[in-house]
Amino acid sequence: MNIRNLAGLTALAVLVAMPAFAMKNGGGERAPQMTLEQAKAQHAERHDKMMEKRDAQRAKMDAHMADCYAKVQGASSTDAMRAEQKKCREEGKAMHEKNMEKRKEWKADKKEKWGEMKEKREDAKIKWQERKSAE
Repeated sequence: MNIRNLAGLTALAVLVAMPAFAMKNGGGERAPQMTLEQAKAQHAERHDKMMEKRDAQRAKMDAHMADCYAKVQGASSTDAMRAEQKKCREEGKAMHEKNMEKRKEWKADKKEKWGEMKEKREDAKIKWQERKSAE
């Protein structure tokens, strides 16, 4: 297990164990919390999904490289071989750019989502402080 996964599990453990301060003083029913085992299982499931996606992307690129290698080896002359190499390089770069663009979009979506969550947390904190000061 690498450090990133360990840090993710540690963060999950903190979230699972963290008390709901806003619900402490008669604020209604407390939401059911995940057990540490459930959090670990959810983390492992997400990690496996991510790894499968990455492996599929890698397999696609490897298949492209094997295809290109076969085409280059089957070329009849050095000029044809160089033309195939150039064509394959351009296709590989295009695939790489497409993957990088997808990653940028994913990062932007994630950043937007976390921004919304941060705003909600700040609003909840302000409401909690107002209730606390009213007492």
